[in-house]
Amino acid sequence: MVEDYFTPSNTGDLTAKDLDLGAGGPILPPTQTGAVAPNLAVVGGKDGKIYLVNRSNMGKFNAFANSNVETVALGNPEPTNGLFATPAALGSRIYFGEVNEPLGLFTFSNGLLSTAPTAQTSNVFLYPGTSPMISTDGANSVVWTLDLHAYVGGTPDGTINTSGPAVLHAYDGATLQELYNSSQAGTRDTAGKALKFTSPTVANGHVYVGTANQLTVYGLLP
Repeated sequence: MVEDYFTPSNTGDLTAKDLDLGAGGPILPPTQTGAVAPNLAVVGGKDGKIYLVNRSNMGKFNAFANSNVETVALGNPEPTNGLFATPAALGSRIYFGEVNEPLGLFTFSNGLLSTAPTAQTSNVFLYPGTSPMISTDGANSVVWTLDLHAYVGGTPDGTINTSGPAVLHAYDGATLQELYNSSQAGTRDTAGKALKFTSPTVANGHVYVGTANQLTVYGLLP
């Protein structure tokens, strides 16, 4: 039984243009203090827009106007800069890896998102964008993410992509200044061939990267 839902008012147009809502998976950020709607779901898609939805009253469908909490456009509009990646959130921070844009940090204030990034990476992530992961010691955080533009397989225009290794990046969670990437030490840290829509996994002091031909595990140098 469906208890509640949210559908954008322009769903017919999105469907006709192949601009799926939810091309990037939804997440449930932490409860936001001081907000009218403190418990949110955040979802975005190929049209490059982020929808904040009240989990207690999602708004359903209205053909004339959306009933969600907030809509934020990321970077440039459709069709070249859609969101195919799932964001990650910690406290008042949320990170989006849209196609053809830097990884962007947006911040919550009273349950609403900043309308522009408060920090972003110096490098741009090409198609299919990037899905970040966060590690933290409770005071500081690191955002881990993969550059997957050299993925194995076909491209959206029907050609075969030129494949190469996934590149792991680590950024300071507050500033998105780069701390490390797996291509900076020659071939020492090279991962296997990239796959679309993969994310790093962080556990027990290691970062695990699944690729087309191997599982690559990163840790501190002995």
